[in-house]
Amino acid sequence: MQLFDFTHFRALRSACKNESPRWCLIVVCLTATLVTANALAFVLLTNSDTNVGYAVVSKKWALASSDKTQSDVLIVGDSSGDQGIDPEAFESLSGLTALNLCTFGDLLTVDDLWLLERRILEGAAPKHVIMIHVYDMWHRVDPNLAALRQAPLSWSQWDQHTEIIPLGTAWKLRVLLDRYVPLLSRRDSLRQILLRGGLMQPETTFTPRGFRPVSKVNQERTRKDRTQHLAFLGANTFHPSAVNEAALERVLSLCEEHSIQFWLFNSPVEAELARSPLFRDYHREVIDWLEEQVRDFPNATVNRELYTVSIEHCERVDHIDTTAASEYTAFVSERVFSQSPTDRLPAK
Repeated sequence: MQLFDFTHFRALRSACKNESPRWCLIVVCLTATLVTANALAFVLLTNSDTNVGYAVVSKKWALASSDKTQSDVLIVGDSSGDQGIDPEAFESLSGLTALNLCTFGDLLTVDDLWLLERRILEGAAPKHVIMIHVYDMWHRVDPNLAALRQAPLSWSQWDQHTEIIPLGTAWKLRVLLDRYVPLLSRRDSLRQILLRGGLMQPETTFTPRGFRPVSKVNQERTRKDRTQHLAFLGANTFHPSAVNEAALERVLSLCEEHSIQFWLFNSPVEAELARSPLFRDYHREVIDWLEEQVRDFPNATVNRELYTVSIEHCERVDHIDTTAASEYTAFVSERVFSQSPTDRLPAK
């Protein structure tokens, strides 16, 4: 007696065998379509990336790894330093070579630390580190992880960096996804490119030493930016974040370990914002806290001075044009080398 009737199962298996070539063709076509679309996404992003932050991170990390010369001065920090310190002008003033690896504020001090570590690992430890940050970076809690993953490091190179944030297998797999599957990881940027009509040359330009000059000012945006800053200052008191404190402490330890002089400057600030009592009080608390952090590191200095800029030279309250950048560069150079004059070389 036959307990089970396998007739229907045999018929189904036979049908699957007959259909398998069609399914294989469908799978091959879908795979080829996805690979082609992903390749086109690479082309679009390479030629017309709308995400300036990602472009800055990629450029600065590539420069950190490819420039094998030992620059005397390494400049790290946020976009205020990216657009505010001209290494070529710095060299003409001090006689010391400089490399500007500033990125942007939402990477906090994590990026500063890793870029310094990368230069040390590359055998290009500087004599001086100049860190430049806007006053309202120090309270920020969560770094922009997607932007940090744009650093062009290999799987093993991530293991060489301080684990301020988790850098395990999950992080590395997400790095691979971001790097090789932009169709998914960069879909917002791709959508913006397509909406604006396709390929355009990116507006972000850099000098060979990492400076990103700004030629156009925007007074209207600066006024709106000032209003937002005043609203923030009116609603908040200063509380430093743990991630910034941990990364800064590690930077200071590395500088002490490698006999590097460390200097910390506030970003340039639009003059009217700088005159606000709200800003003055908040800035004083930030500087007091920073001086407390460097107290046990004799090779570290925090500059308390504010460098203010008229709105005619501002793109935002902490972003300045090339005219103001040359003056801010001179301001930083003068403060650094007035306290370490033996390092100054004849100006070129």
